Amino acid sequence: MGHTAPRGGSCLTVSALVFTAEDEPRVLLHQHKRYPVVIPPGGHVEADEHPWQAVLRELGEETGAIPEQLSALLALECVAGPGRFPAPVALDVHEVEPGWTHTDLAFAFVIDGAPQLAPREGESVELCWMTAAEVGRTSQVPPRIAELVGRLAPLVAVWPRLPAAEVGMVARAFPQFG
Repeated sequence: MGHTAPRGGSCLTVSALVFTAEDEPRVLLHQHKRYPVVIPPGGHVEADEHPWQAVLRELGEETGAIPEQLSALLALECVAGPGRFPAPVALDVHEVEPGWTHTDLAFAFVIDGAPQLAPREGESVELCWMTAAEVGRTSQVPPRIAELVGRLAPLVAVWPRLPAAEVGMVARAFPQFG
C-alpha cells in the first residue's frame, strides 16, 4: 500500500519488533522492497483498520508470522477487555520522502518458532534474524531502529506478555475493530 496522506501530510504506520526468546534475543528485520534500509516489518494503517489489526496484517504479509505464535510485549499491564490492546513500545515520527512523514507505532512481540507461513507474494523475502549487537553494526539499519532494539532486547526475558491471538479474539467481537 502506498502513502495514506497527501504530500505534506503524515501517514499512520505500524512496525513490529519480533524477538526470539533466547538468552541473547534475535530480532526479525527485512530489506525494504523500495528503500535501501533494513527495518522491522510493518506498513501503513488502512482507513478501515485499527493499528493492532494493521500490525498483525503486516506481520502476516511480510513475514508469514501468525497471531497464534506471537506474544505481545506489554509496555503497560494490559487488562483484557473490549477495546483494550497492548500499547506500542515506541512512537516515532520520521521523514520517508521529501514532503511525507510516517507516524509509526512500534509494537514488540516474542515469536514461538519460525514464521509459519511464507511472506505474501510481492513482499520482500530478505528476512534476517539479528542480535542487538549485529543490528548496531549494520549500516543499513537506521540509527533510531538500532537504538530501540538495543534498549528492548535485554528486557525480552522479563517483559510481561499477552498471547496476540487472545487480543485478536477481543478485537473481532467488536465490529469497529473486526
